[in-house]
Amino acid sequence: MTRLNLIDHNLCGPAIDACETATFEKFAQAFHAALVGSSFVPLGGMHDGGADGFQEQIFESSARASSFLQASKTEDFEGKIAKTIKRLRDFGRDPKVITFYFSVPVSTADQIEERFTNKEDITVRIRAKQYIETHINDNENTAQAFNSYLRPSITHLMEVGGIGHNREFPYESKTLCAFLGQELNRRRGNSSLLTTITDGLILWALEGTEPDKKIFMSKEDLLAKVEAAIPSARYFVRGVIDDRLAFLSSKTNPNGREISWHRKENVYALRFEERQKLINENIEEEGLFNSITDGIREHIRPLLTSKLVSLIPSITDIVHSCIESIFYRQGMALGLFIVDGPDENADTINMVDIISSKIDQLGLNASDRATAQEAVSFCLRKIIYAPNRHEHDYMLRLCNTYFILFALKNEPKVVEYFNSLSERLVIYVGSDLIIKAISEYYLPEQSKMVTNALHVIRKAGATLIMTEPALEEVFTHLHATTLEFEHFYSDIEIYIDEDFIPLIDRILIRAYFYARLGINTGKKAPAGWKSYVGQFCNHDDVRRKRNREGLRLYLCDRFGFEFEAKDLILKSVDRDDLSKLTFAIVAAREGRFSKGVQATKLAYNDALHMLRVGARRREDGDNSAPNPFGFKTWWLTHEKTVQRAATIVLGANRPRSIMRPEFLLNYIALAPSKREVAESYSTIFPTVLGVTLSKRANPGVLHEVLKSAREAFSTDNSRAKAKLNEFIDKLKTDSLRIYENNITSI
Repeated sequence: MTRLNLIDHNLCGPAIDACETATFEKFAQAFHAALVGSSFVPLGGMHDGGADGFQEQIFESSARASSFLQASKTEDFEGKIAKTIKRLRDFGRDPKVITFYFSVPVSTADQIEERFTNKEDITVRIRAKQYIETHINDNENTAQAFNSYLRPSITHLMEVGGIGHNREFPYESKTLCAFLGQELNRRRGNSSLLTTITDGLILWALEGTEPDKKIFMSKEDLLAKVEAAIPSARYFVRGVIDDRLAFLSSKTNPNGREISWHRKENVYALRFEERQKLINENIEEEGLFNSITDGIREHIRPLLTSKLVSLIPSITDIVHSCIESIFYRQGMALGLFIVDGPDENADTINMVDIISSKIDQLGLNASDRATAQEAVSFCLRKIIYAPNRHEHDYMLRLCNTYFILFALKNEPKVVEYFNSLSERLVIYVGSDLIIKAISEYYLPEQSKMVTNALHVIRKAGATLIMTEPALEEVFTHLHATTLEFEHFYSDIEIYIDEDFIPLIDRILIRAYFYARLGINTGKKAPAGWKSYVGQFCNHDDVRRKRNREGLRLYLCDRFGFEFEAKDLILKSVDRDDLSKLTFAIVAAREGRFSKGVQATKLAYNDALHMLRVGARRREDGDNSAPNPFGFKTWWLTHEKTVQRAATIVLGANRPRSIMRPEFLLNYIALAPSKREVAESYSTIFPTVLGVTLSKRANPGVLHEVLKSAREAFSTDNSRAKAKLNEFIDKLKTDSLRIYENNITSI
């Protein structure tokens, strides 16, 4: 093995700590086989009612009788050794040699080995964390075991900005494939789902209101309650809340008027009939939830010692909390298993780490801890693998709720994935987006769509680049806009009213008049046009078309742009391709743009950007190896003609270079944070709300999610990773998709 293939010892320890138990088990099997040449299979096979992710597997040698292996992430390594020996004998095995791999350092390994060997007449071998670190580079296969199973858990450490993000789990290609697949299929947007969910959340939020008792809720309080429950609802609910409140309180509602609007106080409440209906539904749902809770108590009571009976309420809460954690960490695998029945997806559900961390909260001694952990494991196995009618109904409803959250991007793996994607992006920002961002200067902070999107991705670690040609176009646009204002608007400025503003074709002039009239502004109105332009650069310089440097410095500082000179770009692109693409763009735009020198110059600049993206990708080795994020370098613009011209001139097989701005807005800038998603899961799944939301599931959307999930989970991991690469680049460039939140094109 050459030095180039050596594993950095500084990565080995963090990778062992970061991986989950199931992954550590697979690593230990591969690592051990690489050292001694023997292979192991799960003891008793799968689906034996005692394993399936609820405790660490014991592996039996396929070549040597009575030889076994176990990998564990427990701190109680002596207790684990004793328990494993007993379990093997309970299985009717006569163990002679057991090798234990522990993810923690064991400083007294020799003494523990000797004690158990003498006591049990079994050769016990301990391979702890320090042993793995010492032998990780013994041969190519030990290194490959690390690369296959441990490296994915610390991928973020090898990316710029990755350290300190506290990732909780490595990416799951199949779950992400399921998400991206259904997003690509749903080209027409989420309007029906969002309407259904919004109505359901409004009715849920208004529970407890009662006009006779003067208990009402304002729109602001209603929004706060909804957004706390489902953070990803923040943006789409605010966009439709007024329409949905009007609809639900209207006689034209096919379901009848469901809420009442008290106009004078501008507050809302449920109507009497709707309150009665919800009361009946809540009674049914509370009854289901309580029957599940009572069943949990009955499952665990016989397994507890008299000493632990008093902890039944706490252990019952832990079971509910574990169900929440399964959905948070492994929701798609669990959902498919519950909906489709037993299949290979059951093997992907791993509960060891979850149960162990929850039991830690009880602060029990080793013996009582083991008893409580077994009780929780048994109960969860019963609910998931052998449920009664009520338990199956309960889990099915929670699965439907999870599928809703999944479709709404309120899913931890989805949020984590797009956060990580944004860290590595290199974005050439188009002049149209820069002008749009400038026009947002006087808007309230929450309305600055482009500005906020650029800020979010830059804060996440993306590199934003403004080229010299883009700066030229922005400066020229400001110059032309200033002249137009002087010639057509300066003399009639006092007569411009709100109704006339939308008829103005220049975005900066429209933005100026909205600011002057105080319409949707977050700052004090500008004193005049000269003052308005002066916010960005020197007005006289713009008017005389000189000194672009002031504008460059302003834009680079305000938006965090790096600047790339035209000479550098020209050195990197093929001049032949540049010429052909320029004239192809001019021809494609004929009839939409004025002809002549200016049209050719704009086409030339666009061709430069398109070719520069390809050149930068080659320079960086962008996407030269499979990765879950696709290409990192893109041109961010609303321009569509350039891509069509490039396809004709440069070939249909050339990768696309233009990222649609709405992709960044909807999947990154407006996405909830990981913390918000975690809090929403703890609010939804252990409560009646999780059961209630399942009724709001749109059958069509659920069908799309399940279809994509089944396709994703039917492939192996290598194929899923390849599809993930393909899907994400398609989504970045999808020009036909309808989004709930749009950046208006200029």
